[in-house]
Amino acid sequence: MKIVPIVIGFAAGGLCVFLVSQNLGAKKEIVTETETPITLAKAQPKPSPVETPKLSEAKIATTEKPVEVESKSDADKLFNDAKPLLKRLTAGFEPQRQEMVERLAEQQIKRMMALANLNPEQQAALKQHLLDFSEKEKGKWQAMLDGKGDMEDMMKMGRGAANSQKMLDEWAKANLEGEQAKSYETGRLGEKAKSITDNANAQIDRMNKSLGLDETQKDEMFQILVRSDKDFDPSMQLEGVTGGSGVPNPLSRDEAIAAILNPEQKEKYQSQQQERAKRFEGFRRALGQPESAQGQ
Repeated sequence: MKIVPIVIGFAAGGLCVFLVSQNLGAKKEIVTETETPITLAKAQPKPSPVETPKLSEAKIATTEKPVEVESKSDADKLFNDAKPLLKRLTAGFEPQRQEMVERLAEQQIKRMMALANLNPEQQAALKQHLLDFSEKEKGKWQAMLDGKGDMEDMMKMGRGAANSQKMLDEWAKANLEGEQAKSYETGRLGEKAKSITDNANAQIDRMNKSLGLDETQKDEMFQILVRSDKDFDPSMQLEGVTGGSGVPNPLSRDEAIAAILNPEQKEKYQSQQQERAKRFEGFRRALGQPESAQGQ
């Protein structure tokens, strides 16, 4: 489970409202692949009620002509213009955010209890560690709104926010010993195995709907998807998976998948990949980033 700043989720909603008010998207489509960030917040006295900003009161200027985002400067201007609204939304949703992150903190403690049977002192220490982590991530977001952060910085926060699972693994390594450490490692391996399997099956279901896979293709695709997952460990005992990690050398994952499809399926699959790459590159150009070699 990955915990990253949820405040960006609230604020991103406000940004979408701002962009819609500018008629953004009338001629250009932008697709993002970020995940909604969530963090934990340090427990504080219950704040005085803060009225959530009403969108009708945002006093957002509109234009008659649609706004086209064709460069990084265009995206940055829109983001900077939206910052006052984002700051209002961030402040307005703070009580809800605090309630949510408190629940997430308790969920993480329960999860760690199941993995390593933490004692009361360890539970308290872990919770404080999580809350400190939350405050640090929240500070990054606030600093970006108060400073010179641009649209690309916000996207980076969504894609590359501090890896909370890595933080938890590091905490466990530093604070657990003996049977607790062994139990945690075994439990984490099981979590990764389930996540890898679930992700692979979900991808196969999606591709089956558009490509009509037969059972042999599904089995071969499952092997490719599981073995190419970044968290796959050859020591995992997964039904239907044989051999080591990675895809058949020297193929990429997409090439390996295309190799098991019939001509009609392959043509459709490659067309889908090209369209996906085209949308991704359009978004990169809007942020002023250089084009990637393969469009991902």
